[in-house]
Amino acid sequence: MHFQFNHKRTALIVVSFVLTGVFLLYGLHHIAPTDRESYHTRLLEEMEHASSFSEFTDALFRYEASTDSITTAYSLKDPSSCQIPELAATLTTFNLKEYEKRKKEQSEEKTMALLLELLGKFDVSEMNEQERITYSLLQKELDLNRQLAPYAYYEDLLGSSNGVQANLPVTLGEYPLYTEENVKTYLSLLPQIPDYFRNVIAYERHRTELGYQAPSFLLHATKDGLEQMLEGFEQEDNCLAATFEERLRRIPELSSKQREAYETCNRNHIQKYVLPAYRELYAYVEEMLTDSDEAERADGISGASRDSHSASSEAADQTTVTTANVKPASTTLTGTRYFHIQLADSDKGSYSVNKEYIPKAGIPYGLSSLPDGAAYYALLVKSNTGSDRSVPELIQMTEQTLKQTLGTVLQIALTDQPAYLYYVDHPLETCYESPDSILQVLSLMIREDYPILTNTPSYEIKSVPDSLASFLSPAFYMIPALDAYEDNTIYINALYTNTEKGNLFTTLAHEGFPGHLYQTVYFHEADPLPIRHLIDYPGYVEGWATYAEINSFAFLDYPLDGDSLRSLYQSDTIINLALCSRIDLGVNYENWTIEDVDQFFHDNGFNSYYAADVYSYVVEAPATYLRYFIGYLEILELKNAYRNEQMEAYTEKDFHKALLDAGPGDFGTIRTYILQDDGQSPTK
Repeated sequence: MHFQFNHKRTALIVVSFVLTGVFLLYGLHHIAPTDRESYHTRLLEEMEHASSFSEFTDALFRYEASTDSITTAYSLKDPSSCQIPELAATLTTFNLKEYEKRKKEQSEEKTMALLLELLGKFDVSEMNEQERITYSLLQKELDLNRQLAPYAYYEDLLGSSNGVQANLPVTLGEYPLYTEENVKTYLSLLPQIPDYFRNVIAYERHRTELGYQAPSFLLHATKDGLEQMLEGFEQEDNCLAATFEERLRRIPELSSKQREAYETCNRNHIQKYVLPAYRELYAYVEEMLTDSDEAERADGISGASRDSHSASSEAADQTTVTTANVKPASTTLTGTRYFHIQLADSDKGSYSVNKEYIPKAGIPYGLSSLPDGAAYYALLVKSNTGSDRSVPELIQMTEQTLKQTLGTVLQIALTDQPAYLYYVDHPLETCYESPDSILQVLSLMIREDYPILTNTPSYEIKSVPDSLASFLSPAFYMIPALDAYEDNTIYINALYTNTEKGNLFTTLAHEGFPGHLYQTVYFHEADPLPIRHLIDYPGYVEGWATYAEINSFAFLDYPLDGDSLRSLYQSDTIINLALCSRIDLGVNYENWTIEDVDQFFHDNGFNSYYAADVYSYVVEAPATYLRYFIGYLEILELKNAYRNEQMEAYTEKDFHKALLDAGPGDFGTIRTYILQDDGQSPTK
């Protein structure tokens, strides 16, 4: 998982509220301090009168990077280097009244149409290769966001693992503090949190009025998470206080007296603003739970309004999984939960989780249960995966891969029983004992098959605070600012990774080398147009990291036949992703109920112990699993096509270089960029 803050590094504050996807420019109409609004008006004029594509994208980059203070801080270490002036500290531009007004006026669609019109005035034939691929990506992204714009209120902002309340502590805890001015800006953001949460509550209330309220099993998980966070914030040495003080110590210009004053101010703000805001949010979730429970008693179901809107188209228990395959997960901060699905003869029983977390029988809770929910989900899948394939095609692709991989495991079980029995009884093992040693050895191991970086990147390994551990991923990578890409951070969650060294090895391949850290630094070294850093392509990014993770099994030593064991552990990862991805597709596109998921596990020979867990997650975070799995499969498809084109000249390093040189994007554009045999430009 990489932490990209959903919306251009700050998802939690901006994008979570808007369903036009990664590249939202409805901000042209948002309420903001006069100086920020005036600055944005000027940038819009620059875009309208730009005489070249580079001028247009430069203004667009500055517009997006200055959306709010969080976005700016995570995008640029020194905003003035990009001619972005100092602007009033703004936590978020989200305001429900303005959001509703924009929705009624169809502002998002109009904004996307305007930008597409402005794009269309540039002559593609006069562009260089980098500009052409950027043009193609912008054109597709704007069109996709235009299609997504009508689906306001389909997103739940308070998911137990990827809601705004879960993302905010990490966003604030890693807010870059390079100068005293950064400190002042940060401290001025904390008093804005209560109003921010009130707008979130108002948004969720309106969703409830529309019949889109989160089901009780998700509300219970959100409530439990909020309880843990409140307990953490009530401690004197809470995560926001500790991380703030750690960052202050890195600012040489501050005297000890200044640091002490800022530390006191921060602790006071936490008590005065952060804690009350979380308590108010907790009270709202309790209220919603009471209403939901009363509705269940009255109707005998949960989410009755969802069922009445059923489309015709056709949290989970937090037990630490201790078998071979606990994986990291994707961005949104907390990412995907990974479950090691047991064979049906496992001694684990059926559901042993708290009944409050189990979806009601016979009720579909996925997006397809909402009006036009399946159509929205199809667009969401496209945004999350970067794949041009239809949902039915992705279902077929997923089922085929699952069948083939299960066949691989069966073949090894029949022909190499010692390897199979060892795999069943042993988690993945490695001799490397620390995250730092693993990352160091991985950076050397990949040199044969992956391009060597121009500069050796630095990185810092941090531990997830105990108060956040239970609802964060096993590990995640923090994307650095554009002008400080040497400052890389990987978080390790000891709750999941402290005893599984083999798992930690593949997890760090996903997060570090040759996964997120390596890919991010490589892309920075290629010096792409700045706007490309602000367009999120989770299918490419997470697909690459998953590809890197699965390939990393080849770097390990095995006690028995290495080929068989390596294939088994790799298959284990693929099967788990395939199962969870197929459930995501079934629940959110085909109206699957919990019984359907249970039956799906049994039909494929697996124990359904985690049926409720996986069902809950894909309802809460639809299409998130697909970022990893479909992204991975699309990369394999590209690899096969590239191998067929290169024939005897093919090398792994050449393919990796071609894919990395293309950079993040949708797979249709990347395919055209990499496979030049048809002579087409990336815009066709």
